[in-house]
Amino acid sequence: MDKRWLSAAAATPLLWAAASAAQAETTISTAVTTPVATATANSGAPDDLTIASGGSVKPTGGTAVTLNSDNDVSIAGTVAITDANNATALLIEGGRTGEVTLSGTLTVDESTTASDSDSDGDLDGPFATGSNRHGVRVTGTEAFHGSIVQTAGAITVEGDDSAGISAETAVDGSIRTAGSVSVTGNRAYGIHAAGTVGGDVRTTGAVGVLGEGAVAVAVDQNVGGKLVLGNAVTATGYRYTTRPSDTSKLDADDLLQGGPAVRVQGSVQGGVLVDAPPPDNDPDNTDEDGDGVADSAETTGVVTSYGSAAAIQIGGTSDIRLGAVGTGADAYGLVVKGTAQGGGLYDGVSGLGVEIGGRGGAVDVQGGVKVDGQISATAREAGAVALHLKSGANVPAIANSGSILTVVAADGAVAARAVQIDQGASAAWLTNNGTISTTITGTKGSAVAVVDTAGTLRQIENTNRISATFVLPEDADEGATITGETLALDLRANTAGITVRQTANANEDITPAIVGDVLFGSGDARLELLAGTLNGKVAFGTGADTLVIDGGATLRGDVTEAGGGLTMTIADGRLTATNADTIALTSLTLGPDGELVVTADPVAGTATRLNVSGAATLANGAKVGLRFETKLTEPASFTLIDAASLDVQG
Repeated sequence: MDKRWLSAAAATPLLWAAASAAQAETTISTAVTTPVATATANSGAPDDLTIASGGSVKPTGGTAVTLNSDNDVSIAGTVAITDANNATALLIEGGRTGEVTLSGTLTVDESTTASDSDSDGDLDGPFATGSNRHGVRVTGTEAFHGSIVQTAGAITVEGDDSAGISAETAVDGSIRTAGSVSVTGNRAYGIHAAGTVGGDVRTTGAVGVLGEGAVAVAVDQNVGGKLVLGNAVTATGYRYTTRPSDTSKLDADDLLQGGPAVRVQGSVQGGVLVDAPPPDNDPDNTDEDGDGVADSAETTGVVTSYGSAAAIQIGGTSDIRLGAVGTGADAYGLVVKGTAQGGGLYDGVSGLGVEIGGRGGAVDVQGGVKVDGQISATAREAGAVALHLKSGANVPAIANSGSILTVVAADGAVAARAVQIDQGASAAWLTNNGTISTTITGTKGSAVAVVDTAGTLRQIENTNRISATFVLPEDADEGATITGETLALDLRANTAGITVRQTANANEDITPAIVGDVLFGSGDARLELLAGTLNGKVAFGTGADTLVIDGGATLRGDVTEAGGGLTMTIADGRLTATNADTIALTSLTLGPDGELVVTADPVAGTATRLNVSGAATLANGAKVGLRFETKLTEPASFTLIDAASLDVQG
């Protein structure tokens, strides 16, 4: 038993339980239709209670099984109540000591089913007609001294304001589910930790909820261990999570908005992990990630919100903290090895993957956010954000080796962001070894891969792909053009300085790329392209800025500078400046393997002109080229480099 977060008052019951461990057990192996309780299980005396695989407890209402003494409960059979409000399959009284093991079936449901009342081919009416139903419920003012462990089986509940597992007071041990938990009803919960949990909250079985405002996993108080999401965790208010080809027949009751699939409003000492089995790098090691679970038994966490709510929402009105999930590569408060995905699905509904902060309280994420799997957001005729750091989020670093993706389809102008850092949030480092991308299928709006409106980023490292793109729809009119903006990095709020560095990937088959514009702010900006490509405009601000191209890297796009001065070095690689404007430089160095291609517009009589206030050095072997924006019809001369000191070597 995990004794973290254990109060001093809990010590005596635990010692008593240890002293009386060798006690009898009452087993139910037949069909029972009256409620049972541990306090009277053994002919009126307390006893451990087991409902065997062939046994059942099926009263007409109320509470079927109660743990109301210092005893264990094991359910391998069936506990069921149908068509009764305020009903609970298993009630656990706070202040008691015991262990709960579930491998059977707990069902609290109703016989009412939806029908097609208007005969339009679409089901009508509420998802549930009853209310206040629970599979497992922990109540009272004192803590339950034990764990709730579902090793297999299923918990199924139908009813508004209901829950699969509802811990309304503290649980000193852990809450772990390896079977399925399914709840249907408005404001429903799959697993609700409304009190503190001393150990882990761990889902390795599927958890799904359906209903307006329904939340699959809610951690609303502190957790002493980890929150581990190791299977499908799904929340929606939609009747259909596969979009019909014809949505015109859908009614308001089909399109309710669910809550987040996962909600975290309390501190989690061991961090939040969306888990996945580790790579099999050592066939002789059955537990390569060292989590105590055989890798062959691990499943992949897929956290999904169908609707406008986040797949994972972290933050509440009080300040909270996520401790590190592990050490080394896992020394981050939020680690996504599986998938966290939010999809609006229907027209006009925004999509949101992971949201941190923005609820009034601060969220301190130790180490930051690490993505080995995928965070994504999708929408139709609406905006979307995959990873959104809102006010109060303190995320020291974002480390991506998987995918952070936003995909939107829209006829109108929409805003789509892969990573968004709001004012009041903070993130200093962004490391991308995977893909960060935003794609809009349409012609208008704003596609941005990374936007930092807080201005807190200090360094961005890229070895793979950061991109913002538009794609013309298949039914686009002939001659349709894209007018929307594509920003790979929007860093205009930065005033303290930032370095953006692109280097070679360890995998030689991967060419690092930044696709889209890069916009800097007034802080000193340093852009180092040491491998790969950058295709897009680079707009330096009013700081003392630096551009370095080396390692065979290439940059193609407009290059502008707002007045602070730009130091430019092209050691090994190519810069193709596509704007026929004047660029103010403090110095220019073109190495023997460096290439500078500038642009001339003969019709306008302009060309890229490098005004160098200091020295311009062109090494032996350096190349300078000229591309024409318009047709040259008569002789013309252009000044391409104007320097206080020009040294052409060789």
